[in-house]
Amino acid sequence: TIMIADQNGTLLAHPQWELVAQRTLINNLPIFRSGAFDPASEIYTTTGGPMLGSALSIPDCGWIIIVQERLMDVYGPYLKIVLPIFVLVVIVWFTWLLSLQDQINRHVTLPLTRLSLHADVLAEGRYDSPLGADGHEISTEAVYEIANLADSFERMRQAIQTRQAALQASEEKYRTILENIEDGYFEVDLQGNFTFYNDATCEILGYAPDELMGVNNREYMDEATARYVYRIFNTVYRTGNPSPPVTWELIRRDGTRCFVETMVSLIRDTDGEPIGFRGIGRDTTERKRAEVEIQRRTAQLEALHAVSLAITAQLELDELLQEIVRRGCRLLDIKAGCIYVADEKSKDIHVATDYGYSRSYVGSHMPIGKGTAGRVFQRGEMIIVENYSEWSGRSPMWENEGIVTSVGIPLKDNTQVIGVLCFDAINHPRPFDEQDSQLAELFANQAAIAIRNARLFSEIRQRVAELEALQAISLQVTSTLELATVLETITTNALSLTGASDCYIFLYNEESESFTFGTAKWAEGHTDPIVYTPRQDGLTANVARRAQPIIISDARHHPFFTTPETQQWEIEAIAGFPLKEADRVVGVFTIAYLYPHTFSDEEVRLLELLSSQAAIAITNAQLYRQVRDYAEQLESRVQERTAQLQEQYARLDAILNSATDGIVVTDEYGEIVQANPVARMWLTQTLSPADAQQLRD
Repeated sequence: TIMIADQNGTLLAHPQWELVAQRTLINNLPIFRSGAFDPASEIYTTTGGPMLGSALSIPDCGWIIIVQERLMDVYGPYLKIVLPIFVLVVIVWFTWLLSLQDQINRHVTLPLTRLSLHADVLAEGRYDSPLGADGHEISTEAVYEIANLADSFERMRQAIQTRQAALQASEEKYRTILENIEDGYFEVDLQGNFTFYNDATCEILGYAPDELMGVNNREYMDEATARYVYRIFNTVYRTGNPSPPVTWELIRRDGTRCFVETMVSLIRDTDGEPIGFRGIGRDTTERKRAEVEIQRRTAQLEALHAVSLAITAQLELDELLQEIVRRGCRLLDIKAGCIYVADEKSKDIHVATDYGYSRSYVGSHMPIGKGTAGRVFQRGEMIIVENYSEWSGRSPMWENEGIVTSVGIPLKDNTQVIGVLCFDAINHPRPFDEQDSQLAELFANQAAIAIRNARLFSEIRQRVAELEALQAISLQVTSTLELATVLETITTNALSLTGASDCYIFLYNEESESFTFGTAKWAEGHTDPIVYTPRQDGLTANVARRAQPIIISDARHHPFFTTPETQQWEIEAIAGFPLKEADRVVGVFTIAYLYPHTFSDEEVRLLELLSSQAAIAITNAQLYRQVRDYAEQLESRVQERTAQLQEQYARLDAILNSATDGIVVTDEYGEIVQANPVARMWLTQTLSPADAQQLRD
């Protein structure tokens, strides 16, 4: 019969499948116990009679394969031959035994009996009695023999007492050691049941001393650990060699888990047969946790390094923000996250990018001081909300997301908060310990540096684009000398470069301190001005008189714009720049914003350069207009003088043509310049002597 059972003795396979279905236990079979750790074959008795069985353990799957047959079925054919031989051997053995008994009686039993009788006589004090209790004479040799024997027994007794005392002292010593060492000492039988243990073992497993005796290892190990431990013990059983220190996870009585580093060796009986195992275990839970934490921390720092390299290599701001949120969520093992940035127009913060939520919140605004992000931005420090749904400061915007844990970290450029990085655990809590907080802050610092680099790159790229645009504007404004075209080009490009709401140019006459409206342009494209003539105490007039730029980032509270009329203009920020050619102001250029705006130094420098180009172009256009006007005047005068000369020439021709005398007009060198018909006739034909004399005269 072939059967398969697990380590507990439950049948997994058997020719009689009803036994498998009933999960019959066979752990009471001697062959099962013998083959649990090592291949075994033996004869044993069951209710069905004597059996011959073999067992083989397969550690990898935890199976024990058993093959058993009835002993008579195996050896029956041989008994017919072996039985007569066996009877003969028994007769010979019995005969030898009787002979041996006779020899023992003669040489051992009888002398001892006689010695005992002699000892009884001497013990009664009858030293002069010639006979012992059996009637034999007591010899002197017998007296000395008894004395020597008594002395030997006394020495034996003392040696036994000394040895027993030493054993008790040794036992007490080792028991004291076992009870006082911090490491656990234990002994188990071959099935893994506790047979001995010290108090430290009880403390490690969380059991009372009287609860642990007989407990099987599977009661404080999970299935995977039990299989691993079985392989270790099986190796020790097969080789007889102690195991090296190995660590496995145990389950305490209260359900918590601990790690124990254990060394195991084999226990043998007096015949050298294995009867169990002994081991020493040390609770390494804290060390294991520290190792796991160090590994986790190392992995996090390596991931942080990789993330830092990735995000600092990204210079496109929008893509960078998305990369920061994605990688941050993976680094901290959290579901969702977003980045808020400051909004100058609305004076609050808004979501620039998000990841992992049920919908996109990009563009959603959060008042400063509200919600996780608003409070982080206001305080400039990290906030962790463990139970967001019950937090009084939660924002209604996130009500439908099922946020359980919310973490906000400020993004700082030096000391200035430029945004907030938020991470949210959805539906399940995500506790943040001190190391998690440090990791999040380190990541936020790297993200802030990357954002600053991306913004610098963006500013540099914008600066280059602005300079290129300024160069293109310069080429445009210098390519024409028509003043209206120049002014239109300047205002259009100024609005394109700055994103402002409107732009004005007024031409200025320093001698009369008067203004002439140049042009106006709005971001929407129309050119209808609100003001045609600047106020004498307003921004434009002050810029012209001072010949210096005036920058106002808060126009609503500036003295230039406190009147009811100027308040209706709804200007939030405005800047005026003088258009100067050499030291002469030829105009004023203003650019305004109808929403909150702060002029940066780069923006002011750009507008100053644009103003310089505009001043040159306007001056050239004005000079061109003056030259063109003068040329037109000069051309008109030439035309008038030409008409006068033509009229005079016409009168002269009439006089010359009507004269009867020949008239010749010469230059200072005598060259003929003009001649009347009579003179031409003289010069083109042979004259009579009288005419020739007249010509000479």
